[in-house]
Amino acid sequence: MDYQHPDDQQLRPSARSTIALLGISVIIAIVLYAVASNSATASEHEDAEWEVWALDQGTDINRIHVYQHRGDGEFVEVESISFGDLDAPHNQVQTPHMIDFDDSNRYAAIASTASGTVSIVRTSDYQVIETIETGATAHMALWAPDDSIWVANIGAQTFTQISSDLENEIFEIERDIPLTADLQAGNWPGWNETYGDDLEEWPGPVCHEFTPDGQYAYVTMGPMDGGLVVVALESGEIETAFDPQEVRANCGLAFSPNHGQMYANWSGDLADIDDPLDAEPGEWYVFDTNTHELVAAYDAYGPESQGLDPHGTRVSPDGNEMWQVNRVSHDGIVIDTESNAIIDEFELTDTPDIIGFSPDGKWLFVTLRGPNPASMPHVAEGQTPGVEVFDVETRESVAVLQPFGDDEADASDFHGINIRGPIEEPGRDDDTPAPADDAEDLVPATGGNGIPGGILTGSLAAFAAGLLAIGTLVRIRLAGRPN
Repeated sequence: MDYQHPDDQQLRPSARSTIALLGISVIIAIVLYAVASNSATASEHEDAEWEVWALDQGTDINRIHVYQHRGDGEFVEVESISFGDLDAPHNQVQTPHMIDFDDSNRYAAIASTASGTVSIVRTSDYQVIETIETGATAHMALWAPDDSIWVANIGAQTFTQISSDLENEIFEIERDIPLTADLQAGNWPGWNETYGDDLEEWPGPVCHEFTPDGQYAYVTMGPMDGGLVVVALESGEIETAFDPQEVRANCGLAFSPNHGQMYANWSGDLADIDDPLDAEPGEWYVFDTNTHELVAAYDAYGPESQGLDPHGTRVSPDGNEMWQVNRVSHDGIVIDTESNAIIDEFELTDTPDIIGFSPDGKWLFVTLRGPNPASMPHVAEGQTPGVEVFDVETRESVAVLQPFGDDEADASDFHGINIRGPIEEPGRDDDTPAPADDAEDLVPATGGNGIPGGILTGSLAAFAAGLLAIGTLVRIRLAGRPN
């Protein structure tokens, strides 16, 4: 029989207790970490005043990225939605291109060019609830004041209205206006002369914007040749049309609430962008929305404009400034909406496309195209895909958000962007789970992985408390042992 010292009999149960407590403390730390993570994430979602929704239309990416502002210029990704991971028909969405929110900020409409679809996303829980085929090259979907959605389909040459019953979440195609065919049949001066009898040679609807009363839509035509029509929404008829000999608009539109003006722009002749000196710079135009008259036109050769391939454009929330970015020359201008004079210029990192303001007007967000653009190849080719953030007051860039993985850098291609807000009430009901339930969903502005400081500190504190408890038990055990 082996001899066993009395102290060994005391030590073994103590060791087992110590190991057990260590395990329990680790479990407690993990549980507290998870609770803190979920609690912080839910709180951060509900307390958000606004969100930035950006579309990565890159090949095989097809993803929505949602960012929130954490203060001091820090923007954190709180959610991402990959269409390819969803059930049919949502997983068939290709090249999500443009995004817009209804007036209540409860729903987003996303037009996807390659799949010719419009998807509806419920913003409270980030769920895609409907995907509707509207026509070839569904380029832009925009909510009208009556909560219907109008879609510009370039390839189909149609202007489609989707009715919406938001209370029951029912969305159906209401009208499909053959806008290009109506334009041809209307025998508008200049249009038939420019495009002739072959309807396939005519441009289709590209982008649109509504007058505040919801009675009219201004629609740019393209994708390249240009022109602009004004559509009376109730009748679906063309109110007036500006042919490309008068207005070569084929890109963005922005409404100035302070002065009742609609801005439109034209990309310019980019046939030889490898030699910018041979490329024809773009133009921008101003319309009186009360009379639908063209009141000003500015080309890039005059003192009032500059840059190659004007594209994304937005009026600031206070209505005082119109910002416009030039995709090929990687720069932009700021226009005073009262005088329509350029009051400032700014440089961008690379190949800017669509822009949007935070509701408070402090931040401007600009999408940057990738090295393998999914739309407008070569013209929109960039090397720094993502979202560039500007301080509006200083006109300075403060960050470039790049939420994609390292293996997606070559395919990433950001295009559409919009800001959901202001969010006046919590974004979800009490019984709806927060969409981001672990710390891995919170991605710093640089695009890397990270753990929020408060959660990490709380978890370390819990673990330290466990170790302290173990130390106390060991001291008690030692005090009770015979000398």
